[in-house]
Amino acid sequence: MTTADLSKLRIDRAPAADRPRGRRRWLRNAVLAATALAAAAFAASRYAASPAVETATVASVYPSLNYTLLNATG
Repeated sequence: MTTADLSKLRIDRAPAADRPRGRRRWLRNAVLAATALAAAAFAASRYAASPAVETATVASVYPSLNYTLLNATG
């Protein structure tokens, strides 16, 4: 290979005029913010709500009317 062949291999570092970078960055930040807001709203509604509570009556069963008929060991 000669040096003339290598001189053609250059990277064009000129900015691309066909795509606006500011708009793309703004759109990406807006999508990220909306996603974070949706996740925060979901977490707040999921974990901040008070759980449903069921109440029941309690009755004491001591002294019991049931007697032991058989008590065996061994």
